Formats: sequence, C-alpha cells, structure tokens
Amino acid sequence: MPEISNGGKQYTVKIREGVQFHEPYNREMTAEDVVWNFRKILDKEYGAAGRGAYVGTLVGDGIDPQETVQKTGEYEVTFNLAEPYAPFLYKQASMSAFAWFSIIPPESLEEHGESLGTTDTGAWATGPFQYVPEESQGGSKFVFEKNPNYFREGEAGQLPYLDRLVYQVVPEASVRSTQLKSGG
Repeated sequence: MPEISNGGKQYTVKIREGVQFHEPYNREMTAEDVVWNFRKILDKEYGAAGRGAYVGTLVGDGIDPQETVQKTGEYEVTFNLAEPYAPFLYKQASMSAFAWFSIIPPESLEEHGESLGTTDTGAWATGPFQYVPEESQGGSKFVFEKNPNYFREGEAGQLPYLDRLVYQVVPEASVRSTQLKSGG
C-alpha cells in the first residue's frame, strides 16, 4: 500500500522488485521506467490520451511534471500532487485495469515509434500475457501467449495458468451463437 503524506498531496509507491518486461526487452522494471512513462503521458507535446486525467493534480497551469513524479529510490516513486485528490489511487488502478495505461520499456517506444500499440506491432509491458502480432489479424483476431517471466504465483503454481488466449471477433450474432453451441 502506498504511503500517503503531506495532507493527501504526496503518494510514495514501492515498486515490486524482480518484475520483468516482456521479451525481447526481458529486463527488470524499475522506478526509472515508471517515472519515464508518467512523464511521457504528462508531456503535452506527446499527446497521450490519458493526460487529461491528471490535469490539476500532476500537470496543468503552474504544475511541473518533472516535480510531480519523481524517482525516490531504485524501486520507489513519489507523486507530488498539486492538491489533495482522494480518488488518486482508484484512478491509477482503473486506468491500468482498462489498459489505458501500462508501464512499457522506454526502448520499445524508441524502437517502434508511432506503430507501438497498433495491432501490427503490439506493446510490451509486464503482464501475464504477451501479444503475438504475427498470429493476430487486426480487428478480427487477437492472440496472446503466456508470459513465462510473470512475477505472480497462484495456489496451483506459476500464473497465468493458460498458455494462450485467442480473442476472435465475430460481428454476426447468429454466427456467434452457432460457434458457442458447437464449441468453436
């Protein structure tokens, strides 16, 4: 749980040690990566869709993102909000849960530029599944493979338990129904 101080304006978050980015980057995620990602999102010139969620707290008139998000240890990040914002932690969780924001290795953006995150390229993070662009078909089929370096374990062993996930988009309701009934 983060440490909240300074009247609800400062959140200090410990980063789990040993968390690895997906291959081919396959290196440990650190506080430096978290800070880089947040500063990228807060950069008005970059144009991230999630920037608006932080206006008035981490970015905005008279607020310097270089001061609001800081590395305070190898595995520690401190967020200095311009004013108290009670749903700050909820906002972080919901943005991550709905895939609006994931911590990516900075070198993946340098390597892939504007194609990063597209169905042809995919993106790299630290989650339980890795996108497989070679087997996916933009708009109709999305293939994900188990991340062998995922950091969490469950009661039955290493997570995730599934080896693959395939999302098949079937726009026609009657075809979906037939496929469900036939096991497709």
